[in-house]
Amino acid sequence: MTESLRVQVQENQSQRRHQREQMNQSRMHFRDSVRTFMNDQQIEKVPMTRGDLREFTNVQFYASHSFANFASFCCMIGVALCLGWLGWGRDIVGSYKDIHDRYQTLMTSVFWSNTAWIVIFALEAVFIFYQFLPAYTDLNVVIQGVGWNFFFVNCCQIAWIVSYCFDYVWLAAIFMALNVGVLSFLNSSLYRIEYIDEPAKEFLNAEEELEVKPAPVVPEALKNMNFVVEFVVFRMPFQLHLGWALFIFLLNVNEIWASRELPAASIVALASICLLWVFGIIVLFLPKYPLFVAPLMIAWGAIGIWIEISNPTDVILLSKDEMDGDEISDGAVGFEDSEISRMKGAAIATAVEHILLPIVKFAIQFATTYKLTEKLGEQNIQGV
Repeated sequence: MTESLRVQVQENQSQRRHQREQMNQSRMHFRDSVRTFMNDQQIEKVPMTRGDLREFTNVQFYASHSFANFASFCCMIGVALCLGWLGWGRDIVGSYKDIHDRYQTLMTSVFWSNTAWIVIFALEAVFIFYQFLPAYTDLNVVIQGVGWNFFFVNCCQIAWIVSYCFDYVWLAAIFMALNVGVLSFLNSSLYRIEYIDEPAKEFLNAEEELEVKPAPVVPEALKNMNFVVEFVVFRMPFQLHLGWALFIFLLNVNEIWASRELPAASIVALASICLLWVFGIIVLFLPKYPLFVAPLMIAWGAIGIWIEISNPTDVILLSKDEMDGDEISDGAVGFEDSEISRMKGAAIATAVEHILLPIVKFAIQFATTYKLTEKLGEQNIQGV
């Protein structure tokens, strides 16, 4: 009995070894045929996914950007909940709300406007889910567009939360500035990549020129990919994050001004809202494919400022004695009514323009560039 089991185990091991050898031989034969084809056609470079690279070489990947994105995003959510929301942790000065209420400036928005983070993180969680699906893992928009950039975004976000809750506002502003830079690079990478169906078309056209038959099969999930789903999953979360991160960065700058009691705080606040306005105009009218939703985050923040300074706190207002006497120092925290009114007008103008302009620009862009009716017609034909 024991002898028969030993013989059977040896046979199984021999079969598995033989199968591995056959697989390696087939892979080597496949690699040689591909190299021969590339030499005959004088092709020097070809685009490769990680799966292709594993097939053509012996390179092994022990870490992927998808896993790094998932792990860093989970850590960021945990830090945001424990430190930012609940204020847990040793030597933590306070929760995000505590620090937010401590430094009141003309750029301070009503606290519930920070619900924008919930929307952003929820959409990014949807992206995290989609990037693990086999049909989307090797897409250019995931590999080349997002790549490792989202991992660095989460790292900057964690550092910002920790610094802010420890009341190092100046350090938090630095990390948020880095976050804005990485998000800008991420969105520019996505901008350079065509929509999901375009790389497939270009690859098919290239294969037809080389007279290679049959062309590779495009996954059904990509053929039937709705362009709205593509935008919502792979582009909109990062555009929203960029717009809101820029707003938070400028808010942190104003909070530094308040904590240091530096002069000309009202001018800094007005300059900040003007920079936000300029950013919204640039991303709407400069690129060929505008970032439609980023200005909406600017509008959301401006609405929060509008509501907050419509009922200003005692910290914002100068007392009657300060306005009549000589008690006002260069670094006074309070602001005069004229400064508050000026900032309120700028917030209202920014909010209204950055709500209406994206809607108008979206309608014009789709009517002239995206050819919505043609794309819908193509989808209907594929459906038939």
